[in-house]
Amino acid sequence: MAKSYHKSRRCPKLLKGRTIPLPFPSKLAQARKFEIDNELLQTFSKIPKYAKFLKELCINKRKKLKGYVEVRRNVSALIKSKQVSIPIQSIMRKKCSLKVESISAQKEHLSPTKNISAQKEHPGP
Repeated sequence: MAKSYHKSRRCPKLLKGRTIPLPFPSKLAQARKFEIDNELLQTFSKIPKYAKFLKELCINKRKKLKGYVEVRRNVSALIKSKQVSIPIQSIMRKKCSLKVESISAQKEHLSPTKNISAQKEHPGP
């Protein structure tokens, strides 16, 4: 015959009246809702126009930039905002290094010195 337990029998008498603090309350905190910001996405889509500027930021991040760089309002706000720039720094390092490599590969492909050397190797009729 199965025993039937009442709810009061499950909890010890010591725990009925008091609450136990959680050891890691941050683990149980609910995550914020993720909202898509269309303006921010549009700003990121315009970033390849500023490839040289981004390359300088990635390479010389500890050095101060000399002179002024003309950027549009959205990119300027994005760079100056600490709330936006701090969370995406690690992502930007990876993405920027990939874009710099692809841009340099494109420039090598279109450089006139490479075309001249290719003509010397394969003389025309």
